[in-house]
Amino acid sequence: LDRLETADELHRELQRLVMSARLVPLAPLFLSLRRVLRDTESRFGKLVSLATLDRGIEVDARLVECLRAPLGHLVRNAADHGIEEPAKREAAGKKARGTVSLEADLEAASLVVRIRDDGQGIDPVRVGERARNLGLVLPGELTPRSLLRLLTTPGFSTAATLTDVSGRGVGLDAVARAVQLLRGSLHLVT
Repeated sequence: LDRLETADELHRELQRLVMSARLVPLAPLFLSLRRVLRDTESRFGKLVSLATLDRGIEVDARLVECLRAPLGHLVRNAADHGIEEPAKREAAGKKARGTVSLEADLEAASLVVRIRDDGQGIDPVRVGERARNLGLVLPGELTPRSLLRLLTTPGFSTAATLTDVSGRGVGLDAVARAVQLLRGSLHLVT
């Protein structure tokens, strides 16, 4: 009996060590997204800073790799579609430099990543018009949930022009698929 207890204890300790060896901090992933913003700045003449709050959270290394592309899409969208050009921001009484924020939390043993920007926000009228033009069925009222459903529809884009960064309608669709594969959920707060 003592040998079984010792073996169980050794097994639990080995399992804990293996799990901790696979943990990596989120901070490097968050900081790597600054390059996405620098690219947006240089291509579109926008001024954008990245604010991060990772709280020292560590997650499985595989999860970090699975999050890299979706977070890159979301940060790129925030900078490209949300943050206005410096002159437009100043005319609206804002600082010329916009901010995209990434924040991580652990809630009920789940990783929660929040992405915010201090830009112009999503224009539900524009989203609705684009959806109608594409023949998509619109609900009576465009709630955050229905807006997210439209924005993550394959091929949906509100970009006025096609660029190498946006306009193809695959960014948010890809994000939604990646989050679904991770058994996560995506929420929009307007």
